[in-house]
Amino acid sequence: MVTILRRNLLEQADIAMWIDSLQEDRTRTEGKSHLEFSQSRLNVRLFLQTLYLAIRIEEAVPFPAVRSLVLQALALERE
Repeated sequence: MVTILRRNLLEQADIAMWIDSLQEDRTRTEGKSHLEFSQSRLNVRLFLQTLYLAIRIEEAVPFPAVRSLVLQALALERE
């Protein structure tokens, strides 16, 4: 993911939709056990945290915007 961002291959709107889709998957409960739902939420949160740490010092476009989107998604996770 970092390589794709570094090459600036995606539009910011596409990145935002992708991060939003991770959040949507995290909230889907139908057909999932409590354990599967918990694991899914944990996986998304850990992925977003890892992505943030991997790009935290990058300054080229689109990294500042992606950091902001990731932080917003993580804030929603806490709610």
